Amino acid sequence: MLLTVAGCSGETPSTATGPATPGSTTDEATPEARSDARLSLANNGGRVRYDGAVDSEASRQRVVDALAAAFGDAATGQVDVDATVRPPGWLDGLSAFAEAFTTPGAAVTFDGDTIELSGQVPREERARLLALAEDLFPDHVYTGLLQGTTDGGSTPAALAQLPAGADGPALVDALNTVTIAFEPGSARIAPGSLDAIGRIADAIKASAGDTRLLLTGGGDGDENLARRRAEALKVQLILNGISPALIDTAGGTGTGPTRFSLSP
Repeated sequence: MLLTVAGCSGETPSTATGPATPGSTTDEATPEARSDARLSLANNGGRVRYDGAVDSEASRQRVVDALAAAFGDAATGQVDVDATVRPPGWLDGLSAFAEAFTTPGAAVTFDGDTIELSGQVPREERARLLALAEDLFPDHVYTGLLQGTTDGGSTPAALAQLPAGADGPALVDALNTVTIAFEPGSARIAPGSLDAIGRIADAIKASAGDTRLLLTGGGDGDENLARRRAEALKVQLILNGISPALIDTAGGTGTGPTRFSLSP
C-alpha cells in the first residue's frame, strides 16, 4: 500500500538516509578562509626567531623545512595551522629568500601579499633584499624599509643640511621637521615611517654624541597612547643603533605628533 501511494504521488522519493553520523562527509563543511597567511622572521645576532600561521599541515611543514635548510639549529619558533587562513602566496619563494636573510637586527613579515622589512638594515642591504623580493614575489607589495629603497629614499632637507657635531638645539629643530606616522588609534608605527626613523637615527649619531633627548608622544588626547607611541619610537631608534640612555619618553596630552626636545 505504501509503495502504491508513493508511486502515484509523482514525487521523487527522498534519498536522505537519516542524520549524518559524526565524522561523515555530510557533516563537514570546508571552513571559509577569512584571514591571510602570515610569517615573521627576526634575525637576532644570527639566531632567527619565527612565528606565523598557515592554512594546512603541508604548508606548515614546507615553512619549517625551508627555515631549517636556511638557518639550521639557529632557527626556532612556531607556525600554527588554521583552516580559516588563505594559502600562502609567498611559500614558493620562501626558501630562497630565507637563505639571503642574513643581516643581524633585521626583521621581515610576510602577511598575505605584503612584505614588510624593519629593524636595523643598511640601505645597500635593503636594496639587495628588495631586488630579491621583486624577483621571488613579483605580485606582492613591499613596505617598511623596502619603501623608497629603489631610489635611495629622500632625506628631509633639515636633516640633510644638519652639520656633523650639531649641538642639541639644532638637532632637535631638525628632528621635529620629520613627522612619524602611526596607525590610527595604535602605537604601531606606520611602515612608511620606518625609513625616516633610520634617517633620524643617522642624524642623532652624527650630532654631538652625548645629547639626551626627550620623546613626547602624541595620542589624540590619550596620554597612555601617547606614551606607548613614544616608547615604540624609542625602540625603533635603539634598533637603529641609538643608546637607550640617550632617549627619555613621556606621554603628551595634546593632539599633535610625537615631538623631540632636550631631556631635562
